Amino acid sequence: MAVGINVEYFKVRLKAGLGVAPGAPSLILEGDGWSVGYTAGVTITPTATTTIGIGYRSEMRPRLTGTVTNFFPAPNGIRTSIVLPRQVTIGLRQKIGRSFTLLAGLEWTNWSVFNRFNVVSTGPVLPGAVLAPLTLSFRWRDGWMASLGGEYKWDDRLTLRTGVGYEWSPVTLATRGLRLPDADRLWVSAGLTYKWSEKLSFDLGYTHIFAFAARLNITPANPTFNGVQFFGNAKSNVDIIAVGLHYKFGGKARPVVAKY
Repeated sequence: MAVGINVEYFKVRLKAGLGVAPGAPSLILEGDGWSVGYTAGVTITPTATTTIGIGYRSEMRPRLTGTVTNFFPAPNGIRTSIVLPRQVTIGLRQKIGRSFTLLAGLEWTNWSVFNRFNVVSTGPVLPGAVLAPLTLSFRWRDGWMASLGGEYKWDDRLTLRTGVGYEWSPVTLATRGLRLPDADRLWVSAGLTYKWSEKLSFDLGYTHIFAFAARLNITPANPTFNGVQFFGNAKSNVDIIAVGLHYKFGGKARPVVAKY
């Protein structure tokens, strides 16, 4: 069992138009802050060929301070508090035969706490001006991801890996906006580890994420609605390449270069 402390710096800048006419002003929110949380995990080995890992990451509650810029020629001070979700992960590693290992995982992220956050003015406000109350509204649901993969030991030096995962997005049609037109995703990955010597090994991995088409239906019922209705579709995909180098300084292998 292991426990760790998370210290997180959070910085955000949100920009939205206040109209569609040429020269219409923009609303710009900027802020940053710190928060502290923790992680915990346990590894269970019910048999010599089975390993189960359970991990937990706590909520983070950064208190943000910053500025808002809109109609006024000078920015005004603001503050808000947000909630970033807790997360639970479960992983299974099952050795089958001498060369093959089955891998499976399930992840739950409590995105439903990312709901509504009030933005409070801290001034100064220009004489005669009133900063209207602001609310950042998201109304997301909890997110899930399930994955299944395999690891094949080709020989004493080379190990091959592949896997597939499906992620259920916390963003639905009712809450999807232009700023983050998120949708369900399919992950396909492949990689390998090459053991150069008893002390040195290399990792290489590639992942392609197929993001399903995201329909946009921004009406007054949508939390991202800012006075202008919008209908459309968004499509995206992602490629990730990871390279790693491990070198043993005596006992355990320590990562020298992580993925980038």
